[in-house]
Amino acid sequence: MKPQNFTFLFEYMCFCKIVVHLDKKVPTGAGLGGGSSNAATALWAANQFNGSVATEKELQQWSSEIGSDIPFFFSHGAAYCTGRGEFVQDISHPLPSDIPMVLIKPKEACSTAEVYKRLRLDQTSNVDPLTLLEKISRNGISQDVCINDLEPPAFEVLPSLKRLKQRVTAAGRGQYNAVFMSGSGSTIVGVGSPDPPQFVYDDDDYREVFLSGKLQVV
Repeated sequence: MKPQNFTFLFEYMCFCKIVVHLDKKVPTGAGLGGGSSNAATALWAANQFNGSVATEKELQQWSSEIGSDIPFFFSHGAAYCTGRGEFVQDISHPLPSDIPMVLIKPKEACSTAEVYKRLRLDQTSNVDPLTLLEKISRNGISQDVCINDLEPPAFEVLPSLKRLKQRVTAAGRGQYNAVFMSGSGSTIVGVGSPDPPQFVYDDDDYREVFLSGKLQVV
């Protein structure tokens, strides 16, 4: 953190000893923001224990110096993020809260550093993300609006991930409105149906399958 942020923390927070028991529900190396959400929660809790001396906006700003994805978790649940992820703009939820999804995470995890190292900016999409958000809000989810520029480098790092996406797409043809990789991998998401493809039940490599239920948006 920047020196002025440390000064604020030392002046207003007592830094009493806090013991944290972490019961992980979101798998690591999944591209689902599990670690970042843990960090945001820990920072929020430390502030609560110290009398809420910092605003959530300040916590959001500080968190960007810890990790690029952490500021999102101080948003209202749906946000448009730019920069490294530290510039967070709250938006209205583009999808219904009860839309069914299937999340399939293989045993292997993608190294985020390796994925970004292989990202070629000259081969990324030139579509304006705000245009995609507008299309989703107007027409719903579809394959053409689910663009993840990290898929090609992630598939280089973990070729089996590309095959998994192809299998899910083929098995769920007509079942899922869109199939895509989440974040930097390695979770593949199918949107539009609560039913996983049959092969995930038959293959031990896909034991970690998560079905999303109806979410209560607060």
